[in-house]
Amino acid sequence: MATSLPSVFDNFSPDKTLTGADYAYNVMQNLLMAKRNQEVLFLIIGKILCEIKDEELYKKLDYPTFGDFLGSEEVSYSKEAAYMYMRVYQYYVEYLQMGEDKIGQINLSRLSMMIPMLKKIGNKEQEMEKIEELSALRHGDFVLKVKQEKKSDKPSVYFSEAIDQWIVEYFDD
Repeated sequence: MATSLPSVFDNFSPDKTLTGADYAYNVMQNLLMAKRNQEVLFLIIGKILCEIKDEELYKKLDYPTFGDFLGSEEVSYSKEAAYMYMRVYQYYVEYLQMGEDKIGQINLSRLSMMIPMLKKIGNKEQEMEKIEELSALRHGDFVLKVKQEKKSDKPSVYFSEAIDQWIVEYFDD
């Protein structure tokens, strides 16, 4: 028999014995705590998934592979999503040792897209400066910056049906 999980509302129920401004303040505190949890929940998921994979805990739960565990009905994470959570946790928390509040201010997809650019730098202090720079960009500017970094990183390869050949384009710095 599976144990049931506690209700998510248990930790966010206001104290009904309070009245007036005290009650309103208590409700507001619950909202702020829920918002903070929501902003960093992906880090907790990444940490737990890393532990399950690294310690091979999925085998103790009768799953032959980590992929089978992820695809189970209860867990139901795609490998792409799971590994993104894990990469973000490992890079920003374990490697850079950034605080969860700082990480929580940056969108998950942006954090994930920054990792390849940051890893090329190879210096934690400069990587932190680059995070500040990239975090300040508007979405469109950020996407443009990522595309520019990718262009200088790898050639573009595609098949042209018009000339029936593969085309490889290199980009200058």
